[in-house]
Amino acid sequence: MSERRILIVETEKLLGRIIEGYFEKLGSVHKIQHTDRMSEALELIRNNLVDMVVFDHEGPGRLDCIELLRKNRESKSFVQVVVVAAQKFEPLVIPALSLGCANFLLEPFAYDKMCEMLHNMLEPQQSFVGRVVAMKLEDVIQMFCYRKDSTVLWVFHERNRGAIYVHDGGIIHAECDSLTGVEAFYEILGWEGGEFLSQVALSVPERSLFMDWQSLLMEGMRQKDEIRHALGPVSMGTEQQSAGNGAYAAQELALDGEPARRVMIVDDSRFIRKIVQEILQADPGIMVAGYATNGQEALAKIDELKPDLILLDWDMPVMKGSTTLMHIMIRSPCPVVILSGFVGGVGANPFDLLCLGGVDFLRKPQNNWRMDGRADDLVRRIKEASQIKYERIRRVKIPPPVVKDPSDEPDARPSKFLTILGASTGGATDLIRIIPLLPADLPSSWVVLHDMQQEAIGAFIDYLNRRSRLEVLPLESGSTLLDGVCYVHPATVPVELTRVGDRPVLQIISDLRGVNVLDHFLVSSSKAMGRSLLAVLLSGGADRGTGGFKAVRQGQGITLVQDPMSSTDPRMAEAALEKGLVDYQCPADLLAETLKNIIRSVVIG
Repeated sequence: MSERRILIVETEKLLGRIIEGYFEKLGSVHKIQHTDRMSEALELIRNNLVDMVVFDHEGPGRLDCIELLRKNRESKSFVQVVVVAAQKFEPLVIPALSLGCANFLLEPFAYDKMCEMLHNMLEPQQSFVGRVVAMKLEDVIQMFCYRKDSTVLWVFHERNRGAIYVHDGGIIHAECDSLTGVEAFYEILGWEGGEFLSQVALSVPERSLFMDWQSLLMEGMRQKDEIRHALGPVSMGTEQQSAGNGAYAAQELALDGEPARRVMIVDDSRFIRKIVQEILQADPGIMVAGYATNGQEALAKIDELKPDLILLDWDMPVMKGSTTLMHIMIRSPCPVVILSGFVGGVGANPFDLLCLGGVDFLRKPQNNWRMDGRADDLVRRIKEASQIKYERIRRVKIPPPVVKDPSDEPDARPSKFLTILGASTGGATDLIRIIPLLPADLPSSWVVLHDMQQEAIGAFIDYLNRRSRLEVLPLESGSTLLDGVCYVHPATVPVELTRVGDRPVLQIISDLRGVNVLDHFLVSSSKAMGRSLLAVLLSGGADRGTGGFKAVRQGQGITLVQDPMSSTDPRMAEAALEKGLVDYQCPADLLAETLKNIIRSVVIG
């Protein structure tokens, strides 16, 4: 290794002694020089007699780093300059980096880390040297995450400035004006064009971002794309506050003589608020009564806005969604639908909020949903949820994750008994109350048809599987029903059960249109399983299940409904009871135990 030459520019030799002591331990391949004069430093730089300069900035007229960096740039030298300065010189960080400073260290900092950084900077690298043209900001952030260095990335757009901190392979903090955390990160990522500078960070701020960096970037780019391609120029003026209360400039319309349902949007992203508002306000049965950007703000506005339903982001600054929801259910109870971008992270899972009183879970919408029909589906779900009476909403104990024992794994034996659970609005809580309490050795397979958003069903399956002894899987066409396996499927995609020899086989019928999916599946299952079938109706709206229950009864199968008094939405159970199609009814808290007893008595005897 060739000799590496370090010039230390300072009036006292404190830095010099520390750096000399560090490099002496590494051998004699580093030569340390010292000067306290600017002219000597510039002469050594111009003659390419040093590889690195460590400069202790004292201010104009003395040892001035800005003057040195300007003259270093004029000389077109490739020497690396590291500046050390007191905290009062923090305003010089950006000008110095703009002039080519390799790093600007503000005291206090750990000297051992500084020396390690200097050594790494001097190590010869077999790599290309040059400029990167037209590189996207998200690509730059990704590059620093892969490097796993501690880096602060300064980003500039017009008169705005932001900072993103990367540490140990993750994005840990962002700040922009008065914003911090996820809101600041999305604000910076949403800028169209600008400049950036980077520097190694010897110390990092307290963590304000807890999501994995891939999810942060994916959600940020999605939001950026949403606002760039938003249909119709609905400006942020629609979020103009009325008398400071965060109310939208909307008129309360009537639908069939009934007042429109008042919806409050609580989300820290103005992009999401804008898209949700555009989707909802297109339906005359919904009025966007107002918005809040965090939980504290929402709690302050609820009494004034008097919403029939709250759309609540689960991951917000100031007050997280779970805390906000608990306060809502105590102070001003009303139906709450949870919004999530599925961005991952640490701490609570967004589905835990269903246990705390949320009635449904929706993925944050995208702008193209208005073209492919998913916006209409979102509106339908919100209107159904808004009709739930708050006194029916009950909390459920959050099930802990379980470690599956290898002996609990299904033995791949085709099932001779099937239990079907049908649910819609409010039914996710019932499923969380039942599935994790079922043992894996029950001689039954399980099919759940739940009217949950297709974009959310996969995450819900994963949530149940991590907390259940049963193997919880998505329903796949061609799957053979196996004991100890629970297949979960959205009740908007038609599916049938057929017999292939002695095996019961699931078939998704993608080209079937206009059928009641739950009833259709119950009818086909009654034909395939006969008396070896248990059909269950949980919480959910009307027009589901009664036709299927009739077929199950005709095939000598068993029918059970959740007691309407313990149901978030009792209409399915009430319709089946009214038609005399029910063998058993059971309170919510006893459903799991009742199902176990019925299956054991029928199958085992």
